Amino acid sequence: MVIPVNLKNGSYDIHISRDSLQVLGHELTQRKGRYFIVADKLAYKYHSGKLHEAIGREHAGIITVHGEEEKNLSTVIKVLESAAMAGINRGDCFIAFGGGVCGDIAGFAAAIFMRGIDYYQVPTTLLSQVDSSVGGKTGVDLKAGKNLAGCFKQPSGVYINTELLKTLGPGEIRQGKSEMIKAAAIHDELLFNSFENSMCIDEDTIGKCVRIKLAYVMGDELDTGKRMILNFGHTIAHGLEKVKGFGVISHGDAVSIGMAVSVQLSEKAGITEKGTAKRLIKLLKSQGLPVSTELTMKELGQAMILDKKMNKGLLKAVFIEKIGKGIIKEMTLDEFIGMGDSK
Repeated sequence: MVIPVNLKNGSYDIHISRDSLQVLGHELTQRKGRYFIVADKLAYKYHSGKLHEAIGREHAGIITVHGEEEKNLSTVIKVLESAAMAGINRGDCFIAFGGGVCGDIAGFAAAIFMRGIDYYQVPTTLLSQVDSSVGGKTGVDLKAGKNLAGCFKQPSGVYINTELLKTLGPGEIRQGKSEMIKAAAIHDELLFNSFENSMCIDEDTIGKCVRIKLAYVMGDELDTGKRMILNFGHTIAHGLEKVKGFGVISHGDAVSIGMAVSVQLSEKAGITEKGTAKRLIKLLKSQGLPVSTELTMKELGQAMILDKKMNKGLLKAVFIEKIGKGIIKEMTLDEFIGMGDSK
């Protein structure tokens, strides 16, 4: 399966197949430059043989990372310095081989190294295959909040291989399912209905989730309008991650809690069709995902002040009117937090 992406700031293809690594190898042969790898430690441990067999030539250098705690400016500087020492230049490229953390770091580094070089995404986790490898968002965490340093940098290609998911544990698969459920909840009721029967992880389902994300990215590349709907559950999720500590709660679990809390609040407020919260929470629970937190909205509020969806004192809060239809409501942060007062 090949999904073309046509954007003002760069067009590329998303390849979803068991042969996607070979397709990347062919692409690298055509461009004839050198490449520097930014890899997840575990993904590289399990799959380095497949990667190097496919791409052929020896890499110019490699940095391995693992976990949200390494998603910071110090790691980006390490990548930049290593690439410079390896002699990487503007005709060369980076390869991100790992999950969302790896892709964010590699993409951000590629955007600012020598004012921008190409990079390729090879997502190795379910979450990164269905969500984070697509759309061009890059960034790292600051002490003040999640993803507060970053930029938009479209990859030169995305190469999704479901065979790489075989070494993931159930917990890692669960994280990806959270984003898959989010995609269906905001955009595709039929897909949501199918998930209620069975959540199949295959090329076709991954492709459907990728297409949902692209439906929002294509018309709003820089995330100033309807693309924000993709952040359903994320305002609360990012607050949770900051309060608990980056890496303490996984992103998928935090998003699941964020969706569950948001839909309960919006249903009580009359924004969301009655019965929606019950359906969404039931599906999340069926996949082993958490749906509640001991923290109150007021406790999370301080962590939400620097949310990137805040503009001139107003938050573009994301809800669903019903399964399959995401919406944006503009409100103050106090109004958003206050939706929980009736709990």
